[in-house]
Amino acid sequence: MRSSDTLRAFFHPRGIAVIGASARPTSLGYAVARNLLRGRHGAAVHLVNPKGGTLFGRPVYPSVLEVPDPVDLAVIVVPAAVVPRVLDEAGRRGIRAAIVQAGGFAEEGPEGRARQARLLDVARAYGIRILGPNGIGLIDFHQDLNTTFLPPPFPRPGGLAFFSQSGALAAALLDWGLASEQGFSLVVSTGNQADVTMDEVLRQGLRHQGTRVVLVYLEDAVDRALVTALQEVTLHKPAIVLKAGKTTAGQRAAASHTAALATPWARTKAGLRRAGVLLAQDVRRALTWGRALALASPRARLSYPARVAILTNAGGPGVLAADAVGASPALRLAPLSEATQTALREELPPAASVANPVDMLATASPEQYARSLRVLLQAPEVDGVVVLLPPPPSYSAGAVAKALIPVVQQGGKPVTVALLGGYLLPEARAHLLAAEIPVFDTPEEAVAGLAAWAQAEQGRRHAQASVVREPPAVPLERLMARLSEHDEHGWLRPQAVAALLDAYRIPRVPEAWAVTPDEAVQAAGSLGYPVVLKVWAHGVVHKRAADGVRIGLHDAASVWAQVRDWQLIFGDKYRGVILQPLAADGPEIIVGGVRDEHLGPLVMLGLGGSGVEALGEPSFALAPLTEPDVDALLDESRVRAWLVKQGYEAQVDAVRRLLVRVGSLFADVLLGELDLNPVRVTRTGLVVLDARARVQGAEGGGSE
Repeated sequence: MRSSDTLRAFFHPRGIAVIGASARPTSLGYAVARNLLRGRHGAAVHLVNPKGGTLFGRPVYPSVLEVPDPVDLAVIVVPAAVVPRVLDEAGRRGIRAAIVQAGGFAEEGPEGRARQARLLDVARAYGIRILGPNGIGLIDFHQDLNTTFLPPPFPRPGGLAFFSQSGALAAALLDWGLASEQGFSLVVSTGNQADVTMDEVLRQGLRHQGTRVVLVYLEDAVDRALVTALQEVTLHKPAIVLKAGKTTAGQRAAASHTAALATPWARTKAGLRRAGVLLAQDVRRALTWGRALALASPRARLSYPARVAILTNAGGPGVLAADAVGASPALRLAPLSEATQTALREELPPAASVANPVDMLATASPEQYARSLRVLLQAPEVDGVVVLLPPPPSYSAGAVAKALIPVVQQGGKPVTVALLGGYLLPEARAHLLAAEIPVFDTPEEAVAGLAAWAQAEQGRRHAQASVVREPPAVPLERLMARLSEHDEHGWLRPQAVAALLDAYRIPRVPEAWAVTPDEAVQAAGSLGYPVVLKVWAHGVVHKRAADGVRIGLHDAASVWAQVRDWQLIFGDKYRGVILQPLAADGPEIIVGGVRDEHLGPLVMLGLGGSGVEALGEPSFALAPLTEPDVDALLDESRVRAWLVKQGYEAQVDAVRRLLVRVGSLFADVLLGELDLNPVRVTRTGLVVLDARARVQGAEGGGSE
């Protein structure tokens, strides 16, 4: 049974066997035994080494088969080549959970992959769950359970849980926590994830009572199982993700614009947005957010965007903080009401500035800091406050910090503090951290920390949003039957694509299809001149690039001649022509879909036309869409702002409806790619000018 219940022995073991325990102080087996025996976790600890003897005053058993009860977790600290044999013994002993710390498995090429496969064969034969290999294990700071080989000292218990595929990054983060006085609840290293996966251990983090915020470092591809697990987390606790592998070397030469634009990073962002996580661009930002949210009160939630007040005793830092607020989409500078400014004037000298930022002047006393902060926290127009504290010239920073603490604790709104300096501030830092108030070194970090609260609330709304679907107008079975109408590359015939769009009420320009010049002339007459001609030829996906589009043909002679020319140019690849009436003018967008092997169906929106790749970054979202997904597509792609600028704001809702319908189509029908490019935005609505689709499972192909 693969469920989180099978992981209980990792996090709440009754007995632990350290297989590979060693008396050599420089060995990993010695370090693991030391950390476990020093802990107050309450589990029995048994040491195993073929040499026997004693270690730390405890007997060392020659084999795990001789270890007494209770024992339900094995920490295996032996070379990779020996691990399968040791795991077999653990299985015969009845142990069903094992942490494998050794490297030398799938991360090291074909031989390592074969060794990992043998390891899994043994594990499955006994029903053993494996954490790792190539990881450092886990630490539960609140239980004082440490299965790693890392050296002491360790950070204090706190609210930040870290789940990492990299053991080295976990070790570095713990050292940072020790230096910065950041407390941790859990640290879990998943390593190669040969068996136990990140989504499984995340659910354990959700259950952990001491965890306030979850930080995740990922290297592998994000899949739907991980997205679902992260959604479960963010509904209750903020989650921050730091993802490696944002760039791509050698993006495949995709046939459709949508597939070409759907880089691995673009797809990953779509999945993580649905999960509601805060997506950190670098380690520093991840740690800034983690520190702020780990000290956040559960009731200190912010709206999005949040209205922020800045309290300072110096003008320059206040301006820097205001700039940082202005640069954050999650925040805006709160306009202070006349009542709030009047209350501040009563507390401050006449020369002080009571606009936002509030500059109390360098002479501000601890009492003025406290009273001014209380006024701001009581102001209905303020959601949160950033306090800036350079060393005061007339008072100690520690005295100011002590005065602020009860106000923050009673205020009920988020507050972050930037201590600007070093030598004169340790007392203030110690007081604030002891009171669990987030402290930072710069105005920008303090603002980013406050923004994390607002982003977490926005993420929670993303995670809890329901999908929006529109059913097809015809039975789905009938549409699936049309998927057989494709070439050897999987590209559907134009008639089949049109049937799919019509079934989901996706507006398209009227079309007619013809093969011979005479049929084309007859069709053009029925549509009405002027007409647009597009070639339909085998292997031609981008018609314009193949010189297969003619716009504004006004008479039968030009239609007849053009069709005849294409028959000669494309030869046996020629299949016919598509005819359309000339559409009304307007800006163009691209809407599409692509099916990711890990995340499933995705919808894309971007600025469109033949040069779509040069027009900026499009946005992707999981299909079917939620309303927050639709908003994110419109804003991240800049389509909403662009349409407003062009005077087409009235058609934004039409784009919303189109996205929902494309999301429904792509979720229902097994397509590999869908490209609606361009979609013309007119004064009366939207119309798809060109569409192509490829069935799932077929290789992309075709020439330009």
